[in-house]
Amino acid sequence: MKEDNKNKRWIASFWRRIAAFLVDITILGTSGFCLGFMFQDFFVQIGNWGNLIGFSIALLYYSILNSSFGHGQTLGKKLFKIKVVDCNNNTISIIKSCSRYLVLYIPVYLNGVQPSGNITPMLLEYLYPLIIFGGLFSTYYLYLFNRITRQSLHDLAVGTYVVNINNEQQDIGKVWRPHLVVISLFCAAMLSLPLLLPDNDQAELLTKLGTTQDAVMEIPSLLSVNVTDGETVFRTTEGETTNTTYVAADVHLLKNIVDDEELARHIAEVIVHNYELSLEKDVIKVQLIYGYDTGIFSSWNKQEYYFEPLELTSSLLSKHEK
Repeated sequence: MKEDNKNKRWIASFWRRIAAFLVDITILGTSGFCLGFMFQDFFVQIGNWGNLIGFSIALLYYSILNSSFGHGQTLGKKLFKIKVVDCNNNTISIIKSCSRYLVLYIPVYLNGVQPSGNITPMLLEYLYPLIIFGGLFSTYYLYLFNRITRQSLHDLAVGTYVVNINNEQQDIGKVWRPHLVVISLFCAAMLSLPLLLPDNDQAELLTKLGTTQDAVMEIPSLLSVNVTDGETVFRTTEGETTNTTYVAADVHLLKNIVDDEELARHIAEVIVHNYELSLEKDVIKVQLIYGYDTGIFSSWNKQEYYFEPLELTSSLLSKHEK
């Protein structure tokens, strides 16, 4: 039996790790569903902060169970007979396990939080794309292509491996250096991304959109608003293209009144009144949203409304005349 174990691969396979991960997120998702069922109103009220609650629950789950306290095994890893160890095949401390989790999930957490363009410091503008896109790309890339050690970014950061518990330790070599070159180049590109995007016109546009958001937020019963200016391109089967310009407002509500068309119209009128470029657009889209996201479970009720800017202008003129 020992001879057979020597011939078996020590490093856990990609699919075994994925299967264990799916079990773990199902467990966390179930706990998130139960919390949401009991405290829905609370999660709605706190908005983006709900992600931090789910983040903290997952932090405790992974940090404790993946450490020596949990013998290096979450419930998913235990089911598929794999565990987290260091280079000496020993389980890791809870501090190292916590660090491992943070490297993996901070990019995921930040990707679910929308920072305000008006208050984000310049340093964060540069670090945000690096942490989110650089972190996510590095994690997924190594999961897929690092077939020698099967270490992803969080494993490399703290020197851990995910291994089969019944197989003996083996000399597995090191990560193929070109993988690290690819990751480094991508992260460097993300770090320089802010230098390529904003110009004076773009900065002025963001300022106007921020002012419009502030005006919309004066309407009662709103939790948060995100106003964007954009364009969609549709291509027909005959190869013809149709461009539609728009101003879109994603409006999170404190109450479940997503079917209130008059509220949506009022929001669109405020946008037209405060954002003069909206008059040049084809459509104003208002999406009313009620719900919450805890990072481990989410529940949303959404309704979209579309208005023509010129028709809204006529309506506003009529109200003023009255």
